[in-house]
Amino acid sequence: MSMLEIHQLSMDLRDSDHERSLLRSISLEVDSGESLGLVGESGSGKSLTLKSILRVPPGNARISGSILFNGSDVLLMNRKELRNFRATKVAMIAQNPHGVLNPVLTIQQFMLEGMSVAGKHTRREALRISCEMLEDVGIRDVMRVMKSYPHELSGGMLQRVVIAAAIAAGPSIILADEPTTALDVTTQAEVVAILDELRRDRGLAMIFVTHDLDLAAAMCSRIAVMKQGEIVEQGSVEHI
Repeated sequence: MSMLEIHQLSMDLRDSDHERSLLRSISLEVDSGESLGLVGESGSGKSLTLKSILRVPPGNARISGSILFNGSDVLLMNRKELRNFRATKVAMIAQNPHGVLNPVLTIQQFMLEGMSVAGKHTRREALRISCEMLEDVGIRDVMRVMKSYPHELSGGMLQRVVIAAAIAAGPSIILADEPTTALDVTTQAEVVAILDELRRDRGLAMIFVTHDLDLAAAMCSRIAVMKQGEIVEQGSVEHI
């Protein structure tokens, strides 16, 4: 059994007039230490697939199928189980770090808040781990960054902070939703290299959403291609 198994996942969106299908019979598997690239045009359903794994679909959407994490169906988890899953088992890295960081919290407050939700460490331990993680993602002046607010840091620096926060909680799988889209080309390469190194060092599974096939080929061992809410092709990097 793979760490994450998605079977026949479908999502329908209801409004007053009709029902629209957003995802249709999505089936994917990701194992420990494996990186799966999810590629496709804008609007094909890539981000919705990731949000389904976190069980945060649009409010009026109906989901069917199953999303098994180590044998437990995410769609059937109660509130406590779902909270634990989101806090300790899975981490989301979004394409825009400004949408993740609270502008009125310092980086230190943001990092510690995320780790307090996971509930694994004391405040002192969480502070130590946070500093270590910021160093691991290439931030040198850690204490200055910890005391900074988001508007005082560059986009590349903020994305490093978001990656550090995601990894700090000790997840088993990373959901990376085009994490380099908002960055310049040079910074993109640096951030991708950091993310891939952290994944390899910690043996994490990852689903990497991107429009860039070259990037997917460099980051992933398998690729799934989406179009209009469906998986239309799936296989090894060499095959795709």
